[in-house]
Amino acid sequence: MLPKWQTELERCKKYLLPVFEKYNSYNWEDVVENVRQGRWYLLTLPNSALLIEFLEYPRKRVLYVLAGGGNLEEIIKAEDDVLSIAKARGCDEVEFRGRLGFEKIVKKRKGWKKQYTAFSMSLKDV
Repeated sequence: MLPKWQTELERCKKYLLPVFEKYNSYNWEDVVENVRQGRWYLLTLPNSALLIEFLEYPRKRVLYVLAGGGNLEEIIKAEDDVLSIAKARGCDEVEFRGRLGFEKIVKKRKGWKKQYTAFSMSLKDV
């Protein structure tokens, strides 16, 4: 019998795997290992999921949402839960990266601001 976290992670694989496949940064085994070792935390919802980690900087602690997938409305409604977790864990900020379309969503939400834009280049193409 699998541990509850692993059962839930497998249930949410269909929501999270496309994020990692799109950016080719982790495979599914990497995801499972990071959750198993407690580096990442799984937040499950009925039709979506989030993976979070806590980043430590010299002057602040950040709850970073590194992946989210599934029902967008459900994820947006989970914002209060994410903020509560961040406060309970002594975080100063919550941060996430998302595709450009998220800027429209963030503008409608209280307290969020665009912090930076990220660009990448594959060295295979150079």
